[in-house]
Amino acid sequence: MIIILIALTSIVSFLAFSRNDLFDKLQFNAWYIKHYKEWYRFFSYALLHADWAHLIINMFVLWSFSSIVLSHFTIIYHGAAGLHFLLLYVGGTIFSTLYDFWKIRKIYITMQLALPELYRQWCLQALYFIQTEKYFSISYQ
Repeated sequence: MIIILIALTSIVSFLAFSRNDLFDKLQFNAWYIKHYKEWYRFFSYALLHADWAHLIINMFVLWSFSSIVLSHFTIIYHGAAGLHFLLLYVGGTIFSTLYDFWKIRKIYITMQLALPELYRQWCLQALYFIQTEKYFSISYQ
């Protein structure tokens, strides 16, 4: 099962590296989820990676930690360890986007249409960082 997840993720990411239309169709985008009911985006974004380094590191980590998790799940759930791992994987994928979906749905329509989701998240994180730095800056005097 882990091999299938790694193969599926690698294939989709590889295809999306050269096809911007595929990347745009699969990436998490709260605007499209909310207004066009493209609910699959809660799942499909997990198959995308920014570049080769990102893909290779994530697949290595998935391979490394999945064996540990599966061995523990085998002790706890016996024959249903694979099913529980898949539920953990899919549940984590969905759960990791819920806050962003809730937060981003309040952004004005102009920002929703002006910037692709990936860049918008970077901008929001940068603004948050600047805001927190302003209030929590360290004085070296």
